[in-house]
Amino acid sequence: MKKKFFTLAVAIMLFSAIGMAQGPQGGPGKGGQKQQPGIEQMIRELELDKSQEVKFRDAMRELEPNDRGKGGPQAQKGKNSDDMKSKRKEVDKKVKKILTKKQYKKYQNMMP
Repeated sequence: MKKKFFTLAVAIMLFSAIGMAQGPQGGPGKGGQKQQPGIEQMIRELELDKSQEVKFRDAMRELEPNDRGKGGPQAQKGKNSDDMKSKRKEVDKKVKKILTKKQYKKYQNMMP
């Protein structure tokens, strides 16, 4: 009986460790999509000065969703997609004004 219990406990720990090692579902590498880096990481890699950092953060906040949970995930998928594309274009224009040419090129390479 002890042998069966021990084997079961080892199996549970093994599968738990494998599950944790895989990370969150839909993480990097899923579907060949490049994951967008976080704002903090982008600020470090772009080497922004304080003035640029404040303006960059403000611009990037515009991309954050502000109406979660309205009508379910499929309710306005087409409309939301178009809205996000137009927001991304607006933010991209603002970011281009904030960054130097070298920083902007690096920023473009970071984005999916």
